Amino acid sequence: MFQEWTYFRVERRGDVTVVTPTVSDLFGLAINSELRKELLRFVQGEKPEKVVVDFHNVQRFLTDWISTLLSLKKRLVVNGGEVKLCSMRPTHREIFRLCNLDGTAFQILETVNEAVQSFS
Repeated sequence: MFQEWTYFRVERRGDVTVVTPTVSDLFGLAINSELRKELLRFVQGEKPEKVVVDFHNVQRFLTDWISTLLSLKKRLVVNGGEVKLCSMRPTHREIFRLCNLDGTAFQILETVNEAVQSFS
Protein backbone atom coordinates (compact mmCIF):
# COMPACT_ATOMS: atom_id res chain seq x y z
CA MET A 1 0.00 0.00 0.00
CA PHE A 2 1.33 3.42 -0.96
CA GLN A 3 1.49 6.23 1.55
CA GLU A 4 -0.55 9.39 1.06
CA TRP A 5 1.17 12.24 -0.73
CA THR A 6 0.29 15.93 -0.65
CA TYR A 7 0.86 16.87 -4.29
CA PHE A 8 0.00 13.72 -6.23
CA ARG A 9 -2.11 10.58 -6.14
CA VAL A 10 -0.72 7.10 -6.81
CA GLU A 11 -2.68 4.27 -8.36
CA ARG A 12 -1.52 0.77 -9.31
CA ARG A 13 -2.75 -0.78 -12.54
CA GLY A 14 -1.17 -4.19 -12.57
CA ASP A 15 2.58 -3.62 -12.55
CA VAL A 16 2.24 0.00 -13.71
CA THR A 17 2.19 2.90 -11.27
CA VAL A 18 0.06 5.88 -12.33
CA VAL A 19 1.05 9.18 -10.73
CA THR A 20 -1.44 12.04 -11.03
CA PRO A 21 -0.59 15.52 -9.74
CA THR A 22 -3.45 16.76 -7.57
CA VAL A 23 -2.41 20.40 -7.96
CA SER A 24 -3.73 21.92 -11.19
CA ASP A 25 -1.55 25.03 -11.13
CA LEU A 26 2.14 24.14 -11.15
CA PHE A 27 3.09 27.73 -11.88
CA GLY A 28 4.60 28.49 -8.48
CA LEU A 29 8.20 27.72 -7.62
CA ALA A 30 7.29 26.60 -4.08
CA ILE A 31 4.71 24.07 -5.28
CA ASN A 32 7.07 22.77 -7.95
CA SER A 33 9.82 22.36 -5.38
CA GLU A 34 7.57 20.46 -2.94
CA LEU A 35 6.11 18.28 -5.70
CA ARG A 36 9.61 17.44 -6.92
CA LYS A 37 10.77 16.47 -3.41
CA GLU A 38 7.73 14.28 -2.85
CA LEU A 39 7.91 12.63 -6.24
CA LEU A 40 11.60 11.80 -5.95
CA ARG A 41 11.11 10.55 -2.37
CA PHE A 42 8.29 8.33 -3.65
CA VAL A 43 10.48 6.87 -6.42
CA GLN A 44 13.39 6.31 -4.06
CA GLY A 45 11.19 4.56 -1.51
CA GLU A 46 8.89 2.52 -3.77
CA LYS A 47 11.29 1.91 -6.69
CA PRO A 48 8.55 1.51 -9.31
CA GLU A 49 9.69 0.21 -12.69
CA LYS A 50 6.83 1.35 -14.89
CA VAL A 51 5.43 4.82 -14.25
CA VAL A 52 2.78 6.85 -16.04
CA VAL A 53 2.44 10.54 -15.20
CA ASP A 54 -1.15 11.59 -15.88
CA PHE A 55 -1.47 15.28 -16.76
CA HIS A 56 -5.28 15.46 -16.79
CA ASN A 57 -5.41 17.72 -13.68
CA VAL A 58 -2.58 20.02 -14.78
CA GLN A 59 -3.79 23.38 -16.09
CA ARG A 60 -0.42 25.11 -16.36
CA PHE A 61 3.18 24.55 -15.30
CA LEU A 62 6.62 26.12 -15.18
CA THR A 63 9.62 24.66 -16.96
CA ASP A 64 10.65 23.43 -13.49
CA TRP A 65 7.96 20.77 -13.91
CA ILE A 66 9.75 19.50 -17.03
CA SER A 67 12.99 19.42 -15.05
CA THR A 68 11.21 17.40 -12.35
CA LEU A 69 9.99 14.90 -14.95
CA LEU A 70 13.51 14.57 -16.38
CA SER A 71 14.85 13.92 -12.86
CA LEU A 72 12.12 11.33 -12.34
CA LYS A 73 13.09 9.63 -15.60
CA LYS A 74 16.77 9.64 -14.63
CA ARG A 75 16.01 8.01 -11.25
CA LEU A 76 13.79 5.37 -12.86
CA VAL A 77 16.25 4.50 -15.65
CA VAL A 78 19.02 3.87 -13.10
CA ASN A 79 16.86 1.09 -11.64
CA GLY A 80 15.78 -0.27 -15.04
CA GLY A 81 12.51 1.66 -15.01
CA GLU A 82 10.66 3.79 -17.49
CA VAL A 83 8.25 6.74 -17.41
CA LYS A 84 5.56 7.70 -19.90
CA LEU A 85 3.32 10.75 -19.96
CA CYS A 86 -0.34 11.06 -20.88
CA SER A 87 -3.50 13.18 -20.93
CA MET A 88 -1.76 16.41 -21.90
CA ARG A 89 -3.56 19.46 -23.17
CA PRO A 90 -2.50 20.34 -26.75
CA THR A 91 -0.59 23.42 -25.55
CA HIS A 92 1.36 21.31 -23.04
CA ARG A 93 2.25 18.75 -25.65
CA GLU A 94 3.40 21.54 -27.95
CA ILE A 95 5.80 22.72 -25.24
CA PHE A 96 7.28 19.21 -25.07
CA ARG A 97 7.55 19.15 -28.88
CA LEU A 98 9.28 22.55 -28.98
CA CYS A 99 11.74 21.34 -26.33
CA ASN A 100 12.34 18.21 -28.45
CA LEU A 101 11.16 15.97 -25.60
CA ASP A 102 8.10 14.41 -27.27
CA GLY A 103 9.19 11.08 -28.71
CA THR A 104 12.77 11.48 -27.54
CA ALA A 105 13.00 11.80 -23.76
CA PHE A 106 9.34 10.92 -23.24
CA GLN A 107 6.72 8.83 -24.93
CA ILE A 108 3.50 10.84 -24.67
CA LEU A 109 0.19 9.06 -25.06
CA GLU A 110 -3.39 10.30 -25.20
CA THR A 111 -4.94 8.43 -22.26
CA VAL A 112 -3.95 6.63 -19.08
CA ASN A 113 -5.21 3.34 -20.54
CA GLU A 114 -3.06 3.75 -23.67
CA ALA A 115 -0.03 4.59 -21.55
CA VAL A 116 -0.55 1.61 -19.24
CA GLN A 117 -1.09 -0.76 -22.18
CA SER A 118 2.01 0.56 -23.96
CA PHE A 119 4.16 -1.16 -21.33
CA SER A 120 2.95 -4.61 -22.45
